[in-house]
Amino acid sequence: MSDHDFDVIVVGGGHAGCEAAFACARMGFDTALVTLTEKTIGALSCNPAIGGVGKGQLTREIDALGGVQAFVTDVAGLHYRMLNTSKGEAVRSLRAQVDKDLYSREMRRRMKSQERRSIVEGSVEDIHLDGNRVGGVRLEDDSVLRSRKVIMTNGTFLRAVMHIGEEVTSGGRVGEGSVAGLTGALGSLGLETGRLKTGTPPRLDRKSIDWSQLTPQIPDQNPEGFCHWTPAPQREWMDCHVTKTDESVHEIIREHLHREWTYFLLINQQFRLFHYFPIVLQQLLILLFL
Repeated sequence: MSDHDFDVIVVGGGHAGCEAAFACARMGFDTALVTLTEKTIGALSCNPAIGGVGKGQLTREIDALGGVQAFVTDVAGLHYRMLNTSKGEAVRSLRAQVDKDLYSREMRRRMKSQERRSIVEGSVEDIHLDGNRVGGVRLEDDSVLRSRKVIMTNGTFLRAVMHIGEEVTSGGRVGEGSVAGLTGALGSLGLETGRLKTGTPPRLDRKSIDWSQLTPQIPDQNPEGFCHWTPAPQREWMDCHVTKTDESVHEIIREHLHREWTYFLLINQQFRLFHYFPIVLQQLLILLFL
């Protein structure tokens, strides 16, 4: 009888977690994807776009290695545009705006249809050890999933906090909680942890926008798509629209920039400020050259 439940446990159901789970299952390993909730597998939290300069090359490289992101993108794509076409081919890169709900649904559909793959809903709070080796994970309800290997793709959820203006709340995404115990568990194993900052653009009601004041960005009409293994996507494409700031917006930013320090200092008591210095300095430099 096997002494483990799975060969591999993947923690987290974002882009990296999905690719890791598919890769392991396709290689013949019994794989569990552990995520807080199944419905957010493949969720596009920040910007519903795939690709762009540098990132588009990565998507196609993942596709060449048998990954799923490119395929799912071509199913959910709404707008494709090859960037930097006025420059040499080395710096051109494909970008797609996608239907984020359809993208997540398609990723879940493919995940469920993949053999040797299981989805476990739960919060991983600790690493289970067999002696001095990783032996699985311990969930919030104190149950243990045993495995030979554990792949961590936690994203933004470890001791996560969200900032909306000057309001600070716990959570990895709006409407979702954070994972409290795993950061400490990793620290007890001698692994150093830090914080990264991500930013999510505001969602706007399209009915509230005066589209006549914006510049339409027409998509490529016959895009190649990202996936090498399927025909190029063909459907009715959507335009994007470009907005620009002006001096009045820059002035608002300058007037309130000092409040940004409060943003960083409120994160939590274990926060080490020097982790954020590069981000703050980048923002200051950008503003200086506006």
